[in-house]
Amino acid sequence: MNRNFTGTVAKGLLCVLLAFSLVIPSGIAYRNGDDIAPEKERITLGNLLPNPSFEEGGDKPTGWDHKAMCGTGKYLWNSDYSHEGKKSVGMLNIVGGCSDSAYWYTLDMVPVDPRNHTYTASVWYKFRGEKERCPSSYLRIVAYDKDKYYLSTLEVPCPYEDNDWHYAGHDYDASNDSSQTLPVDACYVKISLCGIVEWNQNADAEVRFDSVFFGVREHINNPPEAPDISGPSSGSPGEEYSYNFVSTDPEGDDVYYRINWGDNSSDTIWYGPYASGEAVAFTHTWENMGNYTISAVAKDVYNAQSEWGVLGVTMPIFYGFHLSLMERVIGWIIHAIIGAMHCQF
Repeated sequence: MNRNFTGTVAKGLLCVLLAFSLVIPSGIAYRNGDDIAPEKERITLGNLLPNPSFEEGGDKPTGWDHKAMCGTGKYLWNSDYSHEGKKSVGMLNIVGGCSDSAYWYTLDMVPVDPRNHTYTASVWYKFRGEKERCPSSYLRIVAYDKDKYYLSTLEVPCPYEDNDWHYAGHDYDASNDSSQTLPVDACYVKISLCGIVEWNQNADAEVRFDSVFFGVREHINNPPEAPDISGPSSGSPGEEYSYNFVSTDPEGDDVYYRINWGDNSSDTIWYGPYASGEAVAFTHTWENMGNYTISAVAKDVYNAQSEWGVLGVTMPIFYGFHLSLMERVIGWIIHAIIGAMHCQF
């Protein structure tokens, strides 16, 4: 037998076996754009306040009243100034120590549901007079529970800038932890338009209010991003592996995850909530050899769902025993070659 030919054949078989045994597909992470998450329902209830531009009424604007005021103080409701329409309300000459506060307020309580809605309160206001002689002014929200007992007071400041009309407003979302929001158990509110002075101050200037608004904020909730999945792309059946899942919500809402591991162990459980952008680790064990696709979807606290994120994983057929098999095959070949060489001699 030609020894060069035998050596060439042995080397060729060895290379083929090595190449075959080391071919293991790698995992690829990508986002599936086939599923489009629904937008949050657009909610518009409009202005919940009566007569918000103060156009209607007899002795007083319909739906509104004012606190008593002593001294030279005076409540105003006329067409001298207006931001929208023909009329506005206001106060003039609030005297400290006599009537240190004056305000217009809604006669009726306004029903609210802060557990499910975000509210906006706003007003246009105007000062007439120098800054040091003008009262501190606010749009005030007083919250009550279901039995109409007092809960808390919130204020939207109306700071002095000049003698033109200016806008002041604030959103109240009970789902955040800010103290400047409606209590979740609030069922009613009353709105006031206030002017306040120090006890020794004579605010012989005028403040006007117009176009007051309190209602549900029109809002479209954006879904979270498709989860990014990271972890081993190949492994051995029967071994436990850990994978990180992370999704970011555009509004910073907490997120939940639902995971499909690509085998019969997957379920429909939503895990969470977790902070937006926080990497969350889950573990899984594949019992059988094969190729699997990890799929995950995220949703926010308003049930807006993301697109699917996926990661391919391979549990290779020969992993764990292919080297010993290769060694045995090579051994057989070597023994066969040596035997052939002995026969040659």
